[in-house]
Amino acid sequence: MSLLAAILIIVPLAQAEVNIGEIDSYSKTSAGQALEYNWTLYNPDNRTYHIEVLCDVPSGWSARVSDASFDLEKGGYRTFTLKLVPGEYAESGNFTVSFREIPYSEPNASIERTFRGSAEISTETPRTLTLFEEFLHDRLGIYIENRVLAFIVNILFWTGIGVLLFLLIDPAMKRAAKRTKTDVDDMILEIIKGPVAAFLVLYGAASSVYIFAPPKSIAIFVTKIYDISVIILVSWVVYKIFRDIVIIKVRKYAGKTKTQLDDALIPLAEKLGIITIILAAGTAIMGYLGIDITMLIAGMGVIGLIIAFAAQDTLSNFFSGIHLLIDRPFREGDIIKLETGEYCEVKHVGMRSTKLYNTFDHDMIIVPNNDLAGQKIVNISTPDANFKVRFPMDVSYDSDVDEVKRTILEVAMEHPNVIKEGDKAPFVRLVDFLDSNIRFQLYLWVDDAMNQWKVESEIKEELFKRFNQKGIEISYPINIIHLEKD
Repeated sequence: MSLLAAILIIVPLAQAEVNIGEIDSYSKTSAGQALEYNWTLYNPDNRTYHIEVLCDVPSGWSARVSDASFDLEKGGYRTFTLKLVPGEYAESGNFTVSFREIPYSEPNASIERTFRGSAEISTETPRTLTLFEEFLHDRLGIYIENRVLAFIVNILFWTGIGVLLFLLIDPAMKRAAKRTKTDVDDMILEIIKGPVAAFLVLYGAASSVYIFAPPKSIAIFVTKIYDISVIILVSWVVYKIFRDIVIIKVRKYAGKTKTQLDDALIPLAEKLGIITIILAAGTAIMGYLGIDITMLIAGMGVIGLIIAFAAQDTLSNFFSGIHLLIDRPFREGDIIKLETGEYCEVKHVGMRSTKLYNTFDHDMIIVPNNDLAGQKIVNISTPDANFKVRFPMDVSYDSDVDEVKRTILEVAMEHPNVIKEGDKAPFVRLVDFLDSNIRFQLYLWVDDAMNQWKVESEIKEELFKRFNQKGIEISYPINIIHLEKD
């Protein structure tokens, strides 16, 4: 009611329109803080008015109004507030506030009244107390008048806190961390102690500058340097924790799993994580500096599409590598047979290519994953290392069939690398009658696929000797040519 009485004193009730009264001064000066201007609107008329508010502010300022439009009924009043917030590059200047009064009963009888004021921006930064000075003033009643002395004391205080962190607090925290079962807290303490000390010194230096109440341009510059440095320090801590803790722990866990997918994806995740941290820090800094990154992000999207199109073979190999690691047609250490007939040992399955060791030529073959995933591959090592071998033996028609089979089987059973038990025991079959000989086939299993050539060679050598000893003729084709005289 007291506010209403003041309004009624300032503005007479006789006017048949909305009365607007100023509560405080139109001219104000800002040292970086927001400025508030207030008006009171009172409706002494019998009609209800709709009020619309329009504002025009100086360059670098933003306007916040309590109500952009509202209704005033008969006898109603309202306090209207305009808050001007200076930006980093705000300039001193005049502002205007226009109130458009529209009677509901006569919309065409609206009137508009404009009020003008000034918003000045101070070029000086006021003398502010640092946290240490506030502590001295509030707790001990000490206020350092000399600004140079206050600057030195503030710097020494925060530097001392940093030294104290290293000499006293850090060892105590390490002792406490060693009592825990995990070593993660020890690793985190080792990473953050340096950046925390640097932050304390940096904060002390930045806050001490304000003791001298520098010009606004210098204050803004110091604040920017401080804030950007904090972003860099935080990004560095995140990077170190990611690289030295997260990645190491994940690698240890991956080493205990049977799948190779996590082992192959960890290096990729490490690189992507580091790139993400760097991009996030750069984006934060550019956003803080007021740089519009919308076009940059759009440009990066276009560049990404161009790179993806140009590197489609690389991407194809990458996804083929993931397919090989998930489907797992072979593992590292397996012996595989390629379509070219080469027998190779799988040494490493990467995200782009697979390394194969050629067991015969003693060389390393690098095969793109896309090529490897698209061909027929025989995995010799699965389901186990045993390998079935079959090879023919041809003897003459004069040979004793039973003796030939018995001799072949005896030689096979004597070889140390031939499996002799169960359904993998060797056996012999007569498989064909040829033009000049009888063909027998020896079937056997060797204990390791890589021994197949050795076993076949040694068995054939021994059979050649046994056949000669027993008079079994190994036949060969003979062509007889008859010449007739006319």
